[in-house]
Amino acid sequence: MDLHVCEYCKSYFTKECLKSHLKSEHLCEYCNKYFTKKDLKHHVKFRHEGDHPPDTMYLCEYCKSYITKKCLERHLKSEHLCEYCNKYFTKKDLKHHVQSEHEAIVQPDTMYLHVCEYCKSYFTKESLQRHLKSEHLCVDCKKFFSKEDLKLHVKSDHEQDHHQDFTHLHPCKFCKSYFTKEGLERHLKSEHCLCVNCKNYFNTKEDLKLHFKSEHERDYH
Repeated sequence: MDLHVCEYCKSYFTKECLKSHLKSEHLCEYCNKYFTKKDLKHHVKFRHEGDHPPDTMYLCEYCKSYITKKCLERHLKSEHLCEYCNKYFTKKDLKHHVQSEHEAIVQPDTMYLHVCEYCKSYFTKESLQRHLKSEHLCVDCKKFFSKEDLKLHVKSDHEQDHHQDFTHLHPCKFCKSYFTKEGLERHLKSEHCLCVNCKNYFNTKEDLKLHFKSEHERDYH
C-alpha cells in the first residue's frame, strides 16, 4: 500500500484518505487555502471573521494570511518558495514561474537544465538568456557580472561616462545608477516595485505598500 504524508501535520494516509483528511482538517472553507490546524484557526479568525490580529501574529505578504512567527518560515517554504532558485511567489505565480523558468526539472526527459554561473540558479536554455539579460548584464559594455559586482562595475567603470553624456542615459531615481532607456526599464522591473494601479515605481515593497494604502486601498472597499 502506498502512503502519502500530509505536509501540514506529518501524518500518513492513502492517496484517497489524504484528500479527505486535507479537506476536513486543513482547508479554509472561505478561500480554499490549506494550513496547519493551529494556523487555520488563526487564519479564519483574523482573515475572515474580522478580528484584529495580536502582535504575535505576522502577515504573509504572498497570501495575506496571519500566521504565528514560529510557523511563518515553514509556511513560506512550503507554500511560496521556489526550491530551484530560492525566490518567493504567490502560489499562482509560483506555479507559472516553475513552468516557465525551470521546466527542465519538471520534464527532465525532454529538456536540459543550465546553471547561471553568476548566481547558481537553474534555468532552461531560453529562460537562462532572459535571466542573464535582466539580472547580470551591464547595458553599457555588454559584459556579465554577479548582481553585487555589476553595481560595483557600473559605478567604477561607467559612472563618469554617464555624467558626461546625459543625452542617451537615464538615472534611476532610487539607486542613482545610469542606464539606457531600455536598460532603465529592465532595471526598474527587476530591482524595484511597480504599482499596478497607477504604473508608478517605488524603491521597496514597503514603500509600495504604504503608497497603496494611502492612494488605492479605498478603491477596493
